[in-house]
Amino acid sequence: MPRGIVLDDLSTPGSVGQTNPMPVGTDYTMAIEYSGDNPVYIGEAKAGTAKSAAGWRIKKLIWDGSGNLTDIQWADGVKTFTKVWNNRTSYSYS
Repeated sequence: MPRGIVLDDLSTPGSVGQTNPMPVGTDYTMAIEYSGDNPVYIGEAKAGTAKSAAGWRIKKLIWDGSGNLTDIQWADGVKTFTKVWNNRTSYSYS
């Protein structure tokens, strides 16, 4: 895993998103899709959420040709837990 990448901010109260906050102490699960050594999609959901079910927030990591992280974008431009992990490549990211 490249240095300096924060995969999630679930440990910070209120960081989950004001429109769909999850309570502190909730158990979470993560899913990560890699391209080579770099993570490209990272999904976070409440533990037990199926990858085929809505309830994920998904971010896409953008890398330059030198392997430097240049941007983090959210599925449909939102950080809410409303996406389906299995549909991650079909969302627009911003």
